[in-house]
Amino acid sequence: MKNRLPSIPVQTRFTTSPINRRSLQALATAILLATPLHAANISWSGGEGDFNETSKWTGGVLPGGGDTAIVANGGIVWLTDVRTVGALNVSEGNFGITPGQMLTCNGALSLGQQSGGSGTFELDNGQFFSNGPMTIGGTGGSGSFKFYNGFINRVGAGSVVVGEGNGSIGEYVQSSGFMNCMVPWKIGSGAGATGEFDFNGHAAANSHDWFIVGADGASGTFKLSGSGSFNKLPTMPGTHVAIGRGNGSSATVLQSGGYFINMSTDTYLGESGNATATWTLTGSSSIAVFSTLFLGYADSASATFELNGGTLTASHILKGESTGATSFVFNGGTLTPRANDLDLLAGIDTVRVEDGGLFIDTTPQINSGFTEHEVGFTVDLLDGGGGLTKRGVGSLTCAGTCYYTGATVVEGGTLYIDDELVASDVTVQEGGAIAGAGTLGGSVTAAGTIAPGHGVGTLTVEDDAVVSGTLAIELTATSGDLLAVAGDLKVEGATLRIELPDGPPLTQPYVIATYGTRSGGGFASIEGGDGYAIDYAYQGNKIAVTPSASPYAGWASNYEWANAGDELPEADPDGDGFANALEFFLDGDPLVSGQPAGKPTGRISGDRFIFTFERSAGASSVEPVIEYGSELDFPFTAADGEDGVVIATEASPGGEVWTVSFPLPPGGKLFARLKVEF
Repeated sequence: MKNRLPSIPVQTRFTTSPINRRSLQALATAILLATPLHAANISWSGGEGDFNETSKWTGGVLPGGGDTAIVANGGIVWLTDVRTVGALNVSEGNFGITPGQMLTCNGALSLGQQSGGSGTFELDNGQFFSNGPMTIGGTGGSGSFKFYNGFINRVGAGSVVVGEGNGSIGEYVQSSGFMNCMVPWKIGSGAGATGEFDFNGHAAANSHDWFIVGADGASGTFKLSGSGSFNKLPTMPGTHVAIGRGNGSSATVLQSGGYFINMSTDTYLGESGNATATWTLTGSSSIAVFSTLFLGYADSASATFELNGGTLTASHILKGESTGATSFVFNGGTLTPRANDLDLLAGIDTVRVEDGGLFIDTTPQINSGFTEHEVGFTVDLLDGGGGLTKRGVGSLTCAGTCYYTGATVVEGGTLYIDDELVASDVTVQEGGAIAGAGTLGGSVTAAGTIAPGHGVGTLTVEDDAVVSGTLAIELTATSGDLLAVAGDLKVEGATLRIELPDGPPLTQPYVIATYGTRSGGGFASIEGGDGYAIDYAYQGNKIAVTPSASPYAGWASNYEWANAGDELPEADPDGDGFANALEFFLDGDPLVSGQPAGKPTGRISGDRFIFTFERSAGASSVEPVIEYGSELDFPFTAADGEDGVVIATEASPGGEVWTVSFPLPPGGKLFARLKVEF
């Protein structure tokens, strides 16, 4: 229109919850029944004026609830109060609802629905109740619906179609207010038609039925910008979002801002026929939320999703059964999962990482019920110059080949490479981990964790690896994790964390790393490896976990034993009554008969029995057991402070003197003996 009336601010409230269709229909019906019915076609005579000017309507009669109001001669009509019409046909001209006013249309709304026609409808801070089909541009004409603010409720029969039929052009622009649509909503429908939906500013809309962009041979475009929210709700069973439906259709979604939310039904990008569909997500604040996002659902439909900015959240992203080409482009923006799925991104023909990079954050959403997400890609990641950044708790598993050449950065959680990362250098920050049973073609610098295997397995690094954080190794009774580094390996200052198997101690060395060369010192600390030693040059170029030699084994290696088995702790090859274990503990000679230097002795002092022996320095890690009783069955074990027993130790030149004092029982008879177990 020539001069849109000034906007009067109103507070617009909207919700993403389904609206009760019955109550809205009841309101529209009440308005209809209260309006006199004329059932006539009443035309505007031309020029610009108020709807209430009877002289400008044919016959001098204002259109009512059963009449079709027609603007076909380039006229401009302003509605300045509350009215009801049976239908509204603006084939050539303009119709506008001024701030604070309301129009109920019981039948069809048609804008520019004639060959060469051009019709416009404006809603500025008012209300529009539509109970019949809405066609914005049809039969070869052009239609424009401009919604600046207010409320629209679309119920009843038919659909909302923006651009219908060959040569038709439709435009729907919403910059604020709330649209509630209970019927199918199509942006471009029919061969040769063009439809565009421009959703911007603070707009809000709920779509309860089908939402289709580019249907049956039409070209459809859906633009989202600003900070509004478009919601597809599951009110009508069996409906979903279709971007590109049917042969000859083309559909484009350009989202540079705002929210697109379809959490309860599927979204088909390239639904059927040979349709082509593209969704481009840009802008730092853009958010698109999907349940399952299909690219190329059926027939030969083709589809492309370009993530250039904003946030894409989905439970699954996969190709359907279409034979058409599908592609996904990462060029900035962030991908976040809504569920655990190792096939989060699967089946897409071409997935490319452009200069802007691939960012994935596996941090669960608040109140999602998840503490972390475990997701995976089963597609190859092709090179477009960018890299991959993993953020947040949880894990990402790359089961396909990663050809991208940009940097791989693990800021949080775990990145599993189970195939090959061909030519990307990896940086693992504190709090992050690189893991898997695949091959890393570039270098690795890890202030976080390197954990070979997905379970127990081998992680291969074809370049250099610098570990300043943690090398996490899991060992089983028969195998273990391995970090295989073809270049230089540096572990100086790092922590080695060993997870040992349940059961008896390991009896053989386990290789945990191999290297071409090794620089720097050893691990700064070792967790979980008590009783084991680290050999940094095992077999020349390997790091191995080896069982540490026990003190007894070291002592026994100093003697030449005549017979097999003479070296065992329980053996007594010199026949002096002191088994080898006691000879070791008391600093004796196992091959020379006689009492060891630290042999036990006993004496009575007043009402106590004093039992004394000397533990050798070499046996300082072995704790003795002293048993006692009034009979030779020795039923009690001495413990300091219990039953009157006092145990004292004192350093000596040969080791440590132990003095155990027992109270004498009635009768004054007490026996004590020393046992050594290891």
